[in-house]
Amino acid sequence: MIFLVGLSLILLYLTLHSLIGPNRTGERFDAYFFIILTLTVFISSVPVRHIMFQNSLAGAVEQLLEKESVYVDCNSYFDSVFHFNIAGFVYRGSSTINLEVRTCKDLKSYLKNPNSANSQELIALHVLTHEAMHVAGEFNEKLADCQAFQRNHLMAELLGVPGDVATKNAIDAHRTRSTWHPYYSPQCEPGKAMDEKLPNAVWMVSSVKN
Repeated sequence: MIFLVGLSLILLYLTLHSLIGPNRTGERFDAYFFIILTLTVFISSVPVRHIMFQNSLAGAVEQLLEKESVYVDCNSYFDSVFHFNIAGFVYRGSSTINLEVRTCKDLKSYLKNPNSANSQELIALHVLTHEAMHVAGEFNEKLADCQAFQRNHLMAELLGVPGDVATKNAIDAHRTRSTWHPYYSPQCEPGKAMDEKLPNAVWMVSSVKN
């Protein structure tokens, strides 16, 4: 992504130079100008969309937590080398959520068609909510994970998913969670120790739907 940003800046410079600098042909809007302009718009659109996507995720987290200045960083493939097999993480005391490349790709796919979300896309949604719990200050992984299960539908709605679809997705994410995952706890169930008894928790919504 840094490479594309740098390339975009170079192309922007060439575009402006072609427009206002000395021109050997005597024409400002020649073929060279339009070729460079087209390349500039095309290449710069990639990092712009990337930044807008990150901002949309951060905005949803801010609304969920009622907290300002949250940042979401969709790591590059280079970054992922140093955080192998980690779907997401937050440094203690930080308001920056770092998401692995695959997590961000699955989130994008999920938001394109949440009605047919697969297991990987539901996990990506859950990872975002889980990391949001760390931003909120909870660093006990099992507690943060259960808190996330009780808020996944809210996160989905804040990302623009219709309420009924968000509810179904959150219920599916909780029902299909792996009992072998290190963050799994049998206490993360309705009426158990980790039940926050939120009025809109996923299992309370589930009981109404069923």
